[in-house]
Amino acid sequence: ATHTGKQPLVVFAGNSEAAESVREEIGAAAPVEVSDNVLPQPQYPRIEPTRALLRRYYREHNVAALPGADRLKTLRCSRLGSVVEDQGLMVRFLSQRFGRNVLSISIDSLSTACLLMSEGHYSEAIFGRLGLRLGALDVLKTRGAAAIRRWLPFDLDEQTLNNRLMNRVLRPRQLPTDLDDLLLDYAILREAVNVAYLALRDERPQAQYDLVFAGGALADAPRPGLAALALLDALQPTSRDSALAIDLYLDQLSLLAASGALAHLDTDAAACMLEFDALNNLPLATVIVPRGELTPGKKIADVELKPVKGQTITRTVNAGEIVRLPLARGKRATLRIQPVGGIAIGPNKPGTEVLSDEAAISGSALGVIIDARPRPLALPEDLTQRRETLLRWFQSLDALPPINSFAPTPPAESAAPMATNGSQTEVKLPALEPMTAHAEEPAVPVGALSSGEDVAALREGLVVQPPQKRGFFRRK
Repeated sequence: ATHTGKQPLVVFAGNSEAAESVREEIGAAAPVEVSDNVLPQPQYPRIEPTRALLRRYYREHNVAALPGADRLKTLRCSRLGSVVEDQGLMVRFLSQRFGRNVLSISIDSLSTACLLMSEGHYSEAIFGRLGLRLGALDVLKTRGAAAIRRWLPFDLDEQTLNNRLMNRVLRPRQLPTDLDDLLLDYAILREAVNVAYLALRDERPQAQYDLVFAGGALADAPRPGLAALALLDALQPTSRDSALAIDLYLDQLSLLAASGALAHLDTDAAACMLEFDALNNLPLATVIVPRGELTPGKKIADVELKPVKGQTITRTVNAGEIVRLPLARGKRATLRIQPVGGIAIGPNKPGTEVLSDEAAISGSALGVIIDARPRPLALPEDLTQRRETLLRWFQSLDALPPINSFAPTPPAESAAPMATNGSQTEVKLPALEPMTAHAEEPAVPVGALSSGEDVAALREGLVVQPPQKRGFFRRK
């Protein structure tokens, strides 16, 4: 039904020969629009014409009936559209402009959307009742309490969970009041995004993506690691999803939708906003997912990240782990991965060493992430074991503050061992959000450029670097 209380629209998207019969049966009960058959041949759906019809109807009737719509029409010379429609326009532009397969994810109080432009074909999955606040109870109804509780490192009975979600519906503007509340938000987020993503996968089971643009509540994460972990948990990317690596971006300023709206007035300005602002807003990480049998605890690869300037970082990756190799924004590096037998990186044969082109890896808030967790993700039912697993994942991406309710004792200044030119060197990893900042030794967040960076590196971080298609790995 529309916001105006008018009769609902009936869309018939079946056999065209039956269209007139459908019109006669419905009669004057509701308006009927006939669209192309969504399944003209078995296994070959054709959804785009029906989707375009629904989008047009929503824009002309639902959006136009929103409070204040008439006033907005007087302030601009173009049509009023939905946020998802404008985002979809720029997703298609990004894909065509840079030759990338682009996945956009957005979640807010009442809706969740996944938009995909892959191999020249655009698809979208939009759920208007799944969200973090007004749509929280629908997430619970769709997925169940157990699915949400599995992402929490603390005990929460079903009745308390239901009460907390009801409070979100009643008070949608209330922000999380403590860490438990924040983690509950991101547990709901994981399930809502996963519902939309699986619906998209159902339509495009073979489609790949190598650039993820995340907005809405994901971009509001207090720490980049929390946003990245929530994305990886919700999508659970595998080697089938990307030819090699996946670049993650956070749309903190909602520039994807803003540039899409601007494109109807000034296409050049919209393109500049997207390329020079949105893509430089917050590059989050470059993610690589190994392929093969991942037995937890078993070594699967040795990884080396060699920055253009700075110390070489090496890591041993075991199955079941998330390994992060920091690379600050404005920096560039070369990546080498030597998997063990039975493990492959991208389309390469198992055990084949892969090496990026010189300085092909761009810095970001988190750098390079190797997600070696088995798929699908399986969390222990026992609370103690589940807490240990979740906290290990949180710690690997600095997703939680150094001092939190799950680690009440302030951690001693620890150093992560890194191998540099064959020798073990203790290198301190900076905290994302230090609890206190000392004037004599200011803390630098991961991914931020300090005042001591040279001008060339600073300019490299501010001037747009077109995202390279992640086919940069070659055999050594």
